[in-house]
Amino acid sequence: MKIVMCSINPLFVDKVIGGSTKHLRRVAEHLAELGHQVVILCTRRDDSQNDIRWHSNIKVRAVFKFKQPFPLPYDIPAYEMTHIIQQILDECADADRLYLHDGEILFPPICHRLPTVISLRDCVYPETMLGSFLFQGDAIITLNEYCKKSLMATAGTFLQDLPERVRVIPNGFDWDFFKPTPPSHELLEILQIDPSQHTIVLHPHRPELSKGLMQTINTVDQLVHQYHFQNLKVLIPKWFDANQSPDLLKFLHNMQSDISQRGLSDIFIFHDWLPQRLMPEYFSLGHVTLVLGHFVEAFGNATYESLACGTPAVVSRVSSNRDLVPDALLAKVHFDDIDAAARLAADILNTSQRTSQATLEFLKEHYGVQEQCQAYAETIVNAKKLSPMQYRLDATSADLRYVLAPWCYTWDDSVYHDHLAKHVQNAMLVKISQAFPAGATRYEMLMLGADEAAVQSWMDDGYLVRAYP
Repeated sequence: MKIVMCSINPLFVDKVIGGSTKHLRRVAEHLAELGHQVVILCTRRDDSQNDIRWHSNIKVRAVFKFKQPFPLPYDIPAYEMTHIIQQILDECADADRLYLHDGEILFPPICHRLPTVISLRDCVYPETMLGSFLFQGDAIITLNEYCKKSLMATAGTFLQDLPERVRVIPNGFDWDFFKPTPPSHELLEILQIDPSQHTIVLHPHRPELSKGLMQTINTVDQLVHQYHFQNLKVLIPKWFDANQSPDLLKFLHNMQSDISQRGLSDIFIFHDWLPQRLMPEYFSLGHVTLVLGHFVEAFGNATYESLACGTPAVVSRVSSNRDLVPDALLAKVHFDDIDAAARLAADILNTSQRTSQATLEFLKEHYGVQEQCQAYAETIVNAKKLSPMQYRLDATSADLRYVLAPWCYTWDDSVYHDHLAKHVQNAMLVKISQAFPAGATRYEMLMLGADEAAVQSWMDDGYLVRAYP
């Protein structure tokens, strides 16, 4: 069959600008290997390519004129959106399936002609969030239970038929590619380091505040001044579009000024964006990887790719990182707990730890690329055109039950909220969540001792969400 895939992101031969595009390629190649004809429509850039030869059964067409660079892709004239919709409709005229990879094509009627599958690749970007509320397809893929629960607690409040259309398919990794790999001359030339002379800390993330660069700086500061590591080198990639983004350049300048004021300039290396083929070497080069941001990851690839290459990671307990890997197999800290992060990192460095065999076995058992691709192929190929979505559009009733939101977690008498990136002490909210795990009505919360204004604020601020079967 002919399968049309759409992505709001640009695609390249050997450059990955975000975790989602590598998974798009894997799924497309798997479908092509099965004999399907795959056409991928993506965003055009001056440096993007139409001549991408991933497989003889795959044709990549960089035709969408979404605004580049990210963010605000829909900052385009209305006629450009008209062109984008028509390009999809024209390509679908003789197609059998439509797959919208990132859920960011915001025109639901294009789902009405063909069996359509949508996957949500993140939990925060406005286009994806709006796309989840506008969903009118036949199947929707989330990357884990955290993402599914978040979807059901938001768009699922109104989309009555959503539960039967959700598929959970975790990201998968090629463990024959991501494995301990010695550094090449090419990589060392780019990084300008001698791994035999330095202890290497990796911060393999986009240069955004939410990705934890400030937390990495604070942690390294402690490693140097409290734990007395004198031969550290911290590797930080520069975003490949940095020179086109004044805000990003300003952010990098501010971070570098802060690093200089701490006397750490010789330790931090901001290097060019690396091609995908060098990433196993890069992750293998590290002694510890820091993943300490508050970005609400749907599925942060860097942590697990690093672990696969032998380099232990220290991660913040934010979003899906809380439960993708058990606590016993991955070092985790509460967000912004720099003391704990530095202590764990120092222990890893002092004992020359590498990824444990138990962790590797868990990753390979649960997050294999073959299983991922098979699940996507089955979902896309077997998709059926379903009846139009039914909606739940009722007014708020007194008997509604409320539960702690899936983007919150409690410990002791504290609550952390992923989207607010904030820890708060709230013994009453913790008490309610423990006393009513299936949800409490307003009346039940008040009877337990909660204040009416407090209950309303918990709802307004997203600590509590409606409980639905």
